[in-house]
Amino acid sequence: MNTLSGPCFLIAVLCAFGCRPEPDGQLQIQVHAQHADAETVAPNIQLKLARRVLADGILNGNYETVASTQTDGSGFGELNFQRVNALDYRLTATGLDWFSLEESINPDVFIDSKVLALDFDVMPRANVIIRLINANPFQTDDAIEFRTLNIAGSYATCSNAWESHTGLDVDIQRSCNIEADRYLPYIYRVFRNNEWTEMVDSLYIAQGDSASLQIAW
Repeated sequence: MNTLSGPCFLIAVLCAFGCRPEPDGQLQIQVHAQHADAETVAPNIQLKLARRVLADGILNGNYETVASTQTDGSGFGELNFQRVNALDYRLTATGLDWFSLEESINPDVFIDSKVLALDFDVMPRANVIIRLINANPFQTDDAIEFRTLNIAGSYATCSNAWESHTGLDVDIQRSCNIEADRYLPYIYRVFRNNEWTEMVDSLYIAQGDSASLQIAW
């Protein structure tokens, strides 16, 4: 049986260690962004990954950005970053005429895998201008009660609380963000000539619109 001599054995050992690849500390998050309602792809979504770290046993309470990218025409984006002793991660998705979306990520998800795949359902955004005007004043007790019937969700949108206005010169206007590519239902009641009249209707609002909802009573 052939054995390596001392010098040859040493060379073989050094070669084995010298050719061994360095441990891979690179992590990756793969994001697929899609329209929350239509389930179509959402391109041009800005993705930003930030983290908080422990350094020498001390928590740095500030989030630092470690990776950023933009989803492509298929709604996909990749974030590559180095493995460190992170306390947590925060992934933020933003885009023109989209509501911002934020998700916390536990670093433990990278214990068994270096790649994390996430599906992000992003909500399209629009603006609506609501105006209530007494266009045909009759009596001083003319009144209107109004509210939108949208369901309060995770986004800062129009309040769906009742509002009431009384008088001959009522002309109230406000604007707010609203989930887009869907109908905005609303209800209003008008008091005139000692009786109430109630109406229910809706307005379709597309992404990026600045829609007008005007009730002249």
